[in-house]
Amino acid sequence: MTRPCRPPKPLNPPARGSAPTSSPLQGNPKRRQGVLPAGESQGKQSLTVHGRFVTLEPTRSPVPKPVRNVTRFTTCAAAGWLVIGCMALGLNVEFAVHSIAAVATVSASTVEDEPDDLRWIESLEQRRLFRLAGLALDQATRDQSDASRQQRAQVRRIRLEAAWAVETLGDERQTHWDEAHRLARTWIAESNNRRHEVLLKVQDALTWLAEAEVSRDEDAGAATRDARLAEKALTALRAAKQLLEPLEAGIPQWMNERDPRDQAAWDAAQWLALQRNIRFHLARVALERGHWFDEAQRVDRIEAFQSAAGQMEEVARVVALDEPLAWQIILAWARSAREINDLQQTLDVLVPPETRRSDEDWLRWIDQAPPELRGRLVAERIRLEQEAGAAAAAGRWAVRALEGEFGASADLDLAILERLLERYESTEDEAFQNQAVAWAKQIETRHGAYWGRRAQRLLVAGAAAGPVANLDLIMQIADERTLQGRIEEAEAGYTEALALARQGNRADIEKLATIRLAALAQAVGKYEIAAARFTEVVEKSRDAEEQSRMAWLAIWNRVQQLEPLAADDERRAMLEDELLAITTSFLDRWPEAEESGEVRIVSATRHALRGEWLESLEIAKGTAVDSAATERMSTVIDLVTIRLGAQLSNNSDANASSYERLATLCDAWIELAGAWQPPADGPAAGRRLERFVQGLRLVSLLPDPPEIDESTWAPRVGEWAGTALADAADEETGAKIAAWQAESRLAWLVQSVKRGAADSIEPTELEQFSSIAPAALIDAVQKMAQSRAAQGSADARRAIAQVELGLLDQCLGDQRVADVALRVRRDMARIDALLALGETEQAVSQIQKVAAERPDDGRLQRWVAERLVQAGTDHRSAALDQWRRVTSRNAPRTDGWFEGRYWIARLTAEGGDKTRAKQLLEFLKETPPGWDEAPNREALEALYEQVKR
Repeated sequence: MTRPCRPPKPLNPPARGSAPTSSPLQGNPKRRQGVLPAGESQGKQSLTVHGRFVTLEPTRSPVPKPVRNVTRFTTCAAAGWLVIGCMALGLNVEFAVHSIAAVATVSASTVEDEPDDLRWIESLEQRRLFRLAGLALDQATRDQSDASRQQRAQVRRIRLEAAWAVETLGDERQTHWDEAHRLARTWIAESNNRRHEVLLKVQDALTWLAEAEVSRDEDAGAATRDARLAEKALTALRAAKQLLEPLEAGIPQWMNERDPRDQAAWDAAQWLALQRNIRFHLARVALERGHWFDEAQRVDRIEAFQSAAGQMEEVARVVALDEPLAWQIILAWARSAREINDLQQTLDVLVPPETRRSDEDWLRWIDQAPPELRGRLVAERIRLEQEAGAAAAAGRWAVRALEGEFGASADLDLAILERLLERYESTEDEAFQNQAVAWAKQIETRHGAYWGRRAQRLLVAGAAAGPVANLDLIMQIADERTLQGRIEEAEAGYTEALALARQGNRADIEKLATIRLAALAQAVGKYEIAAARFTEVVEKSRDAEEQSRMAWLAIWNRVQQLEPLAADDERRAMLEDELLAITTSFLDRWPEAEESGEVRIVSATRHALRGEWLESLEIAKGTAVDSAATERMSTVIDLVTIRLGAQLSNNSDANASSYERLATLCDAWIELAGAWQPPADGPAAGRRLERFVQGLRLVSLLPDPPEIDESTWAPRVGEWAGTALADAADEETGAKIAAWQAESRLAWLVQSVKRGAADSIEPTELEQFSSIAPAALIDAVQKMAQSRAAQGSADARRAIAQVELGLLDQCLGDQRVADVALRVRRDMARIDALLALGETEQAVSQIQKVAAERPDDGRLQRWVAERLVQAGTDHRSAALDQWRRVTSRNAPRTDGWFEGRYWIARLTAEGGDKTRAKQLLEFLKETPPGWDEAPNREALEALYEQVKR
């Protein structure tokens, strides 16, 4: 068995008490000069801003430096296998998934062995094109014929989700953490390979660690500790530990499970290398745990960091320096020592004694590290020098970093920012503050949102060192206060920035500060102030897209301003009028704006709340079918259509003008529908079809429908429906589209009935009509019945009734109509159709069934009495009994009671007993107060005159 490589001496710290030469930590007279006093300039540095770039220039040029030859590790020859090194989640994210021992092939392999598709995916990750990278990896995991490469793709896919989480915020971040864990669980459950399962579990544990480290960074920049964030981090650390500990304990057993037929099996050296990796990550768990102890738990905090350092030291003793893991240990070990201010141990780990003779000696030493870790090592060196009081030495390393000697490193750029802030704190020179702000912007541009956020927090924390004169920094401090929930401080900051921006003619900051103040006012419910602020931005902006966006936000806040006002509040009517005027102005000015759909919803809804149904529909009609607001606007249109129909049926005096306006609206609606071309995609086709059906519903409210040529419309509607159905996203959407298509045909059928022609229904159409919602189908049948009653021809009435009965019997069986109220409406419509067809006995049987099912429904029982009268003389006795029951349910002298008395007397007379009918009417007339106040007085008097003869 190949023994693991022993680490060279520089990785192990010197024995305690042995003082390194020129140590800045042990009273050396040159400690303020830094760790490396020899061969380097110790002169002062000045920092200068060139545009948005910061340069740190020494007053004297340093000793010329040779061009460094940065080497890249490939494999540990003794172990003979590829280590997927610290790719930092494919990004420059220091804390994210660190190196894991992932076996690529049975033999020694290099990064160059990576398949072309995976190298391309890595380039997507580095450019933060996560969605594209995810799609490519998903394809790779499905299509990869080589099992080893497929397994590597799966590990990388989990890592990608974690990287994506780091670069996002809020709920979206949590979504990616959850997806990474879900993928790991799924592939672990599906795996039949021990090694692959182990690697997936390690990667899942590293995702939990990354989640805890992100939480730690958020906590470090917050004003107060968030208990939920702390619990989230601790839960993640526990999950990582629970995954790693069984793996570490199980490795000795798995080393002996080799099957001779398994050519891809790992040898002992590989298992031991993996075990060292796992032990290192367990030490990281202890390191992260230390952060979450409160001030009252200081002893526990120190013990946690000391425990982490001890575990790092233990792993370091069995790791060779040519392994990437060694350099990660150095970084983590140095941090754990620095967290408890043990700068001596930090120095011993980060700068071994034999590397302290000159900067070049140390750089030759770190040349052995993977390139992606080199910048982080220099960053730690800068922090160590700064904390040791060697500011000049820290500045010297910053100069070399700015010259690009160490390559791109987000952590190194962050260390430079820390250096700038230290200079400002010590000198209170505003130039350093301005340079820090510019450098923070560079960090976000170079490395992404996560690092930009960390840089901003450093700026805000550093602002406590002295007065803030930089306008951008004042804004960033206010932004941070907003995120921390310190609203009053944030508002004060934005107000100060607004005043300074006006004085300094900074229009960009003036507009941004106004937007921030508006958003704060909106967040705390000061809607009037928010609306005024957003309106102010509209006036200042020169960008049409921004203007429409801000105008919409002003409208939204005005709507919120209205909500709590009572209906009789004097301000409400005034604000309503102002709001409608503003929405009208918006639609005139930005008719094609993205927000126009939302504005139309507001305007249509406000008109509807005022009972202005036609005005509401006029606004709704203009909503583009591809607008995001279309679905919600459809709800408004449907409701307004129902309310408009009720108004037209209940208010005949106003119907003439209303029908005229509705006819004009319908013409415009259908004309607009006619201008639409068949769309290329299903969703748009579905929305066009829905809008067309809405127009037909409005047309159906007209007593005289317009002449529309169905032969022109039917093919177009069919094409829309066919396209929409072909591309329907799911079964529910497909059912909705099919129902719209059937409803459009049914609407034509209703209109043909109104024109006096009842088209026959084909069996295939009945199947289509079955997809219509039962309530809509019953409504259509009832509209046919209303039109049937107005037909002069008996044949036409029978034809229409036959269509009604066909729809009811074929499309509205008991299984479809589960709701009791709808079932009653269906049965009532069927009874009316049977009576119209002369099927009296069948109708009466159905009437008796309906009456028995709902004996306590007074309105239904009255309707039953009316239909029994309509059934003819054979059922007069049953009608008389039903009217007696109806009358007994009404209090004396009420409208229903008078109506029932009238029908009892009338049916008695029609049955041949006019004397009894006369007695009933005379008793009613002579008993005070008589029938003078009865609503049917004229009918009672006319009947009395008939029976007196």
